[in-house]
Amino acid sequence: MYRNLTNLLPSFKFNDLNIFQYHYDSIMFKLHDFQENGSKNVDDIEKLIDENSSEHQLLLASFKESMNLFATERSMDTCLQSLNISIQLASVRSTLMELYKAYCHILEKEVVHLRKICQKDNVP
Repeated sequence: MYRNLTNLLPSFKFNDLNIFQYHYDSIMFKLHDFQENGSKNVDDIEKLIDENSSEHQLLLASFKESMNLFATERSMDTCLQSLNISIQLASVRSTLMELYKAYCHILEKEVVHLRKICQKDNVP
Protein backbone atom coordinates (compact mmCIF):
# COMPACT_ATOMS: atom_id res chain seq x y z
CA MET A 1 0.00 0.00 0.00
CA TYR A 2 2.72 2.50 0.93
CA ARG A 3 4.71 1.71 -2.18
CA ASN A 4 1.89 3.01 -4.32
CA LEU A 5 1.72 6.23 -2.35
CA THR A 6 5.46 6.85 -2.48
CA ASN A 7 5.32 6.72 -6.26
CA LEU A 8 2.79 9.55 -6.22
CA LEU A 9 4.54 11.72 -3.65
CA PRO A 10 7.32 13.14 -5.86
CA SER A 11 4.67 15.10 -7.77
CA PHE A 12 3.76 16.86 -4.52
CA LYS A 13 5.49 20.24 -4.22
CA PHE A 14 7.58 19.91 -1.08
CA ASN A 15 9.62 22.99 -1.99
CA ASP A 16 6.54 25.19 -1.75
CA LEU A 17 5.86 23.90 1.74
CA ASN A 18 9.50 24.37 2.77
CA ILE A 19 9.55 27.92 1.43
CA PHE A 20 6.31 28.64 3.22
CA GLN A 21 7.65 27.12 6.46
CA TYR A 22 10.71 29.37 6.23
CA HIS A 23 8.45 32.40 5.71
CA TYR A 24 6.21 31.34 8.60
CA ASP A 25 9.20 30.76 10.90
CA SER A 26 10.65 34.18 10.07
CA ILE A 27 7.32 35.88 10.85
CA MET A 28 6.98 33.98 14.12
CA PHE A 29 10.57 34.93 15.00
CA LYS A 30 9.74 38.62 14.41
CA LEU A 31 6.59 38.27 16.51
CA HIS A 32 8.53 36.52 19.28
CA ASP A 33 11.13 39.30 19.12
CA PHE A 34 8.36 41.86 19.65
CA GLN A 35 7.13 40.02 22.71
CA GLU A 36 10.55 39.43 24.29
CA ASN A 37 12.36 42.70 23.72
CA GLY A 38 9.40 44.96 24.37
CA SER A 39 10.09 46.65 21.04
CA LYS A 40 6.46 46.47 20.15
CA ASN A 41 5.98 48.94 17.38
CA VAL A 42 2.48 49.35 16.00
CA ASP A 43 3.81 50.20 12.54
CA ASP A 44 5.89 47.02 12.38
CA ILE A 45 2.98 44.84 13.47
CA GLU A 46 0.68 46.58 10.99
CA LYS A 47 3.23 45.85 8.26
CA LEU A 48 3.34 42.16 9.23
CA ILE A 49 -0.47 42.03 9.34
CA ASP A 50 -0.67 43.56 5.87
CA GLU A 51 1.90 41.10 4.49
CA ASN A 52 0.08 38.13 5.97
CA SER A 53 -3.33 39.40 4.90
CA SER A 54 -2.19 39.72 1.30
CA GLU A 55 -0.61 36.26 1.48
CA HIS A 56 -3.87 34.96 2.95
CA GLN A 57 -5.83 36.40 0.02
CA LEU A 58 -3.45 34.78 -2.47
CA LEU A 59 -3.72 31.45 -0.69
CA LEU A 60 -7.54 31.67 -0.67
CA ALA A 61 -7.59 32.19 -4.43
CA SER A 62 -5.12 29.35 -4.90
CA PHE A 63 -7.14 27.08 -2.61
CA LYS A 64 -10.34 27.79 -4.53
CA GLU A 65 -8.61 26.90 -7.80
CA SER A 66 -7.05 23.74 -6.37
CA MET A 67 -10.38 22.60 -4.91
CA ASN A 68 -12.11 23.16 -8.25
CA LEU A 69 -9.36 21.16 -9.94
CA PHE A 70 -9.65 18.42 -7.31
CA ALA A 71 -13.44 18.32 -7.76
CA THR A 72 -13.03 17.65 -11.48
CA GLU A 73 -9.94 15.38 -11.51
CA ARG A 74 -10.16 13.55 -8.16
CA SER A 75 -6.50 12.56 -8.36
CA MET A 76 -4.00 12.04 -5.57
CA ASP A 77 -1.88 14.90 -6.89
CA THR A 78 -4.74 17.41 -6.79
CA CYS A 79 -5.76 16.11 -3.37
CA LEU A 80 -2.25 16.65 -1.97
CA GLN A 81 -2.06 20.07 -3.59
CA SER A 82 -5.33 21.11 -1.94
CA LEU A 83 -4.17 19.68 1.37
CA ASN A 84 -0.88 21.57 1.12
CA ILE A 85 -2.67 24.85 0.49
CA SER A 86 -5.14 24.24 3.31
CA ILE A 87 -2.23 23.65 5.72
CA GLN A 88 -0.63 26.88 4.54
CA LEU A 89 -3.93 28.71 5.06
CA ALA A 90 -4.19 27.38 8.59
CA SER A 91 -0.65 28.51 9.36
CA VAL A 92 -1.20 31.99 7.94
CA ARG A 93 -4.45 32.31 9.90
CA SER A 94 -2.65 31.27 13.07
CA THR A 95 0.05 33.85 12.42
CA LEU A 96 -2.57 36.52 11.76
CA MET A 97 -4.31 35.64 15.00
CA GLU A 98 -1.05 36.01 16.97
CA LEU A 99 -0.28 39.30 15.23
CA TYR A 100 -3.73 40.67 16.01
CA LYS A 101 -3.38 39.59 19.64
CA ALA A 102 -0.08 41.45 19.91
CA TYR A 103 -1.64 44.46 18.17
CA CYS A 104 -4.58 44.42 20.59
CA HIS A 105 -2.27 44.27 23.61
CA ILE A 106 -0.33 47.28 22.38
CA LEU A 107 -3.50 49.27 21.77
CA GLU A 108 -4.95 48.18 25.10
CA LYS A 109 -1.85 49.43 26.94
CA GLU A 110 -2.06 52.71 25.05
CA VAL A 111 -5.73 53.15 26.01
CA VAL A 112 -4.92 52.51 29.68
CA HIS A 113 -2.04 54.98 29.49
CA LEU A 114 -4.22 57.66 27.88
CA ARG A 115 -7.01 57.03 30.39
CA LYS A 116 -4.55 57.63 33.26
CA ILE A 117 -3.37 60.86 31.64
CA CYS A 118 -6.99 62.04 31.24
CA GLN A 119 -7.75 61.22 34.87
CA LYS A 120 -4.70 63.18 36.06
CA ASP A 121 -5.74 66.19 33.96
CA ASN A 122 -9.31 66.14 35.29
CA VAL A 123 -8.34 65.91 38.95
CA PRO A 124 -8.01 69.38 40.54
